Amino acid sequence: MKTIFISLLVVVVCMITSTALRGQNKPPGKFWQKLGENDSLVIESLSSLNSSRNDYSPIFLDGVLYFTSSRKDRYTDESTLQYNESIYTSYYQDSVWSQPKKHYFFNTDDYTSLAGFCSDRSKIFTYKTFGDGDLYCSLQNEKGKWFRSKRMRYVNSMFHEQSVAEAHGIMVVSSDRSGGCGQHDLYWSVADDNGQYLDFFVLDSINTYADEVDVSFSVDGKTLYFSSNVASSLGGYNLFFTQLDSTRRWSKPQELFMNTSGDDRCFMNCDSMFFCSRSGEFGDDLYWGHIIPKYKRDTSLIKKLTSLQVNLNNLSIDTLLVQNLVNFNKRPTEPLFFMSDGMPDTLKQQKLLDVYETLDSLKFEVYVSQVQVGAYYYIRSVDEFKHNFGAFDTTGIIIEKVVTQKGTLYKYLIDETFTTLQDGAVRQQEALHQQTSESNLSYYPKGRAYDAFIVVYNEKRERIIIYFNVAAGDFQVLFGDQKIKF
Repeated sequence: MKTIFISLLVVVVCMITSTALRGQNKPPGKFWQKLGENDSLVIESLSSLNSSRNDYSPIFLDGVLYFTSSRKDRYTDESTLQYNESIYTSYYQDSVWSQPKKHYFFNTDDYTSLAGFCSDRSKIFTYKTFGDGDLYCSLQNEKGKWFRSKRMRYVNSMFHEQSVAEAHGIMVVSSDRSGGCGQHDLYWSVADDNGQYLDFFVLDSINTYADEVDVSFSVDGKTLYFSSNVASSLGGYNLFFTQLDSTRRWSKPQELFMNTSGDDRCFMNCDSMFFCSRSGEFGDDLYWGHIIPKYKRDTSLIKKLTSLQVNLNNLSIDTLLVQNLVNFNKRPTEPLFFMSDGMPDTLKQQKLLDVYETLDSLKFEVYVSQVQVGAYYYIRSVDEFKHNFGAFDTTGIIIEKVVTQKGTLYKYLIDETFTTLQDGAVRQQEALHQQTSESNLSYYPKGRAYDAFIVVYNEKRERIIIYFNVAAGDFQVLFGDQKIKF
């Protein structure tokens, strides 16, 4: 996202089917804050919409997703304005997002981005750098058509206004005008009898010495969401919320649970789902959270572990160190890999033997092993994992939770332990094949699949990772600080 002086808020609302999307003003049947017993919350990248540049500030209205992007529009002649922020739209129909298109009604020759919305969906606020840079408002008529945007006369000041939100006669604006605590702060106003917001007052109970930006209201107007880069356990910009009570007092801000170690901004609560932006390797990307039902799976293909081997409710390293397993650091004496004509694949077989030689050089006594197929901070359940990677739908999956500086990391392992290293190697190759299957429901980040690997432990609880892709003819062994690649 651009610097705070040009980064702006947007909001998003979206529904799982096109019918639900069109009927979004009706009370939703489910809430992501209070999941039902048979529901799971999925948070995933809108990979079909994101570009290699910054994509942020989403607003979803009547089946259309509006968002800001710094991508270059290759269909127009904009050589002097390439990568300049503009507003794009995408339609959600039959569970598919349409190809993003530039929305020429909102855009101008200057920098234009989304700055907020009204909770009743009747207004969209934009920011334009025309002149000194100001906030503008576009009204929507009963037929869903947008009127030409007008400068917000009483909201703008001689200082910089970053974003604005409105709900039920209350308006909040992020500005670096005087009277605040430092940098961009939040100011609020109550509409007069003519519906005008004339006097803005500082929100002392919310503002800090850092930046408070990206404001938006919930559908009912009782909760205000915003971003701040005030120091926190996760760092960067994080998402916060505060609530307004009947006496018009704002509650102490609290962090939202989906914050990451990067920048989390531009949150929009749609009751049954939400949207936000997150910083990534190539810029900011759009994300959405939505509810999915838990799967009713065919469990006949799932191999269950005995109670002696693992406690599914409290998986830990201790439960992996199972007694009475045969030491399986033994050489395979018969071919394990074959070519399409049925002949042994000697190259792959030799690679497997090389793994054993490497283990011997490390003097690592293998005790128990599993195959890991994923590790994520914000895929927090098996149902979410299988929703994203449908090829594993009938595969038994268990979770190992590890606390890191970034938060809790959820590791997903195939629900099997192996008594020979070659069995683990064969299952790892099957997992690689599953990961590249077209049946997966979502794309891997930046088009790169997570590589399945074998996790091995010895009796001292030391951990070693063995990754090898026999098709590519290479493998890696990671043990402590050592990384050996062949």
